[in-house]
Formats: sequence, structure tokens, C-alpha cells
Amino acid sequence: MANAGKKEKAITQFSTVNALFSGLYDGQFSVQEVVEIGEFGLGCSHGIDGEVIVQGGECYVAKAGKPLEKMHHHDMLPFAQVATFHEQRTQPLANIDKEQLTHKLLALADTQNLFIGLKLKGTFNTVKVRRPPVVQKPYPPMMEALAKQEEEVIDKPSGTLIGFWAPKEYQGLTVAGLHVHFINDQQNGGGHVLDFELLEGQLSFELYDGFNLRLPTTREFLQADLAYNNLDADIEKAEG
Repeated sequence: MANAGKKEKAITQFSTVNALFSGLYDGQFSVQEVVEIGEFGLGCSHGIDGEVIVQGGECYVAKAGKPLEKMHHHDMLPFAQVATFHEQRTQPLANIDKEQLTHKLLALADTQNLFIGLKLKGTFNTVKVRRPPVVQKPYPPMMEALAKQEEEVIDKPSGTLIGFWAPKEYQGLTVAGLHVHFINDQQNGGGHVLDFELLEGQLSFELYDGFNLRLPTTREFLQADLAYNNLDADIEKAEG
């Protein structure tokens, strides 16, 4: 009874990463449904034609060849991962890249067994992002689609990295390790982060001891073969 009344701190995920890699790209969950659960997070848009950033209860989508756009509440997402965010700790950082951020984050969190939500707001020397290409049905396999992705190195931006770190045991269900998207301060540019060089900024994070999963109920999902060979290797390639 000692934990009676304790409020769960949880990430909510809509669909699974292995479903995406198995070709289930159609939107299943509305933006409104997603942001009612969490005001902070990431995802991808219908047809995997854009990288989604959830910030302040709004969804923004980064598409190839286009400026960042705010999404409508009726727009549909095949995958999203969101939470409420109440920073437990902040730490100034400078002169680090993506790999170094992972080490810093885990050292500060003092665990690799919980989910971690994070924001890194600052000024960057560079942020390397990707934006997926437009694909049509019948959808190509994920790795085939990403082979045609748009990559951009954004010079000297100010903005925020938003995302999650997940324990390795959850690979496939979600993305294990660090998964972050970028949105600039002007809210007109961003994407999935492949790497970055931070000049100086402020890291804030929260630990989550709950993981809630919402699955699609469409016939396509119910009948799909979600067994995927080489999933770990392909996720690592896709994440950059």
C-alpha cells in the first residue's frame, strides 16, 4: 500500500517499430488522439513521408524539400511516442556530439533500465538530419525507402533536440538507445537527427517507469506478418 496514489510516469507509444519496418505505413492514429496523451515526443506521418516532432502539444512534420509544417488534428500517424514532460534534472553541456550525449545522459540518469525523455536546447555548430522520401502503395520495404531519403547538414542552428532513450531489451518494439528529432527555434526546419555538434546548451530529462502501448486494430495490422529478419541491424542503420 506504500505506493497507493502514486502517479505513473509513462511513455505512450502508438504502434511498434517492427510494424513500420514490416511496411505498415498508413496512418492509424490522429494527431488529436496523440497530443491528448502527451505534449512532447516524436513520430512519423502517414506514408512515412515526414518526421514528426511533438512540442508544446503541437505536432510539426519535416518533409523532404519542404519547410517544417504544423499538422492538423485530423492528420493521421502510423507511429508516435509521446509523454508529459516535467524535467527532473537539468545540466549545461557544450561541445558534444550525439554519441557523447548518450554517455552524458546515462551518467546523469544513473540507470540504463528505465525510459528517459530528454530535451537538449541550445546553439549548434551543425545538425545532420534526414527526411524520408514520398512513397506510394504498394509501399517499398523500409530500408529501400530510406535509401532515397533526403539528408541535410544544417549550419549554425538554434533549436531543440526532442526524444527518448530506451533500454536495449525493447529493441524492435521501439528504438533502443537514443532516438531524437530536431526543431529549430523558428519552427520552420528540422527532422530525424543523424548526428550533431553542440556548441552550448541545456539538457533536461525525465525518467519514466511506465511504458504504455497502443496497437492498431485495422485488418491490415491484424493480418500482418510482423516477423522481420535482421531487425536490429536495420534499425541501427536507419537511426544513423
